[in-house]
Amino acid sequence: MGLPQRCGSPFFLTEGVATKKEFSNQGGVKKVLKDKKIMPGVTAVIILIVIAAISISFISGPKEGEYKIPIEPTIAEWSSDQNMGAHLPILDYASDNIVIFHSYFGLFVYNLDSQKLIRSLNLQSIGCADDSCVVSVSKDENTVQLHPGDSESMYVYTISKNNLVKAAYKPMEEPFDGLVSILDVMDFDKIGNYSHNAVIFNNGEFGCLRASEWTVSSLTYVRGDRVHELFKQK
Repeated sequence: MGLPQRCGSPFFLTEGVATKKEFSNQGGVKKVLKDKKIMPGVTAVIILIVIAAISISFISGPKEGEYKIPIEPTIAEWSSDQNMGAHLPILDYASDNIVIFHSYFGLFVYNLDSQKLIRSLNLQSIGCADDSCVVSVSKDENTVQLHPGDSESMYVYTISKNNLVKAAYKPMEEPFDGLVSILDVMDFDKIGNYSHNAVIFNNGEFGCLRASEWTVSSLTYVRGDRVHELFKQK
């Protein structure tokens, strides 16, 4: 009749069994493994467990080519009498609450309720101040993606957190798709002082940028009969 087996023991040893007291007093696993000889099969199992743990750590880590580098965002710099350049700023997004637009002198977020700029981002500091920079805004109006030219990198700006990161470029999954050409809402002979695109709303109104002259202070956002002076507060 063989000896009774110990149930629930964490080790099977050839020279005695490690008791709970021995395990505690002698430094845990390392001490027991040092003082006792382990059966070859148990050694193999331990090795396989270690290999599996290392494999999981690699699998759960960042995929090749993915990265996110935090960048301290800097506010845009402008003056009231500054020339807006060869064309009006570009309208990127508009809703009942906010308007997002950009030009060479910065990216701007304007709150229609408070009637003031609530965010701005210096685009020259990230190499995204020319026409080759593609700006996309998410449908939830909280994320702006800036892709400079043919670069393999992009910048992702989170409006609510004023957070900016550099990351590997990939198209935005759910971009705002409400922009139309200004020619869809206005006759050609009237578009000289208006932005190239506009947003059409469910009530039939459309919103767009307009300027009476080529200075920053003259830039406005127009929706229906309402006019917002975008740079009035500075």
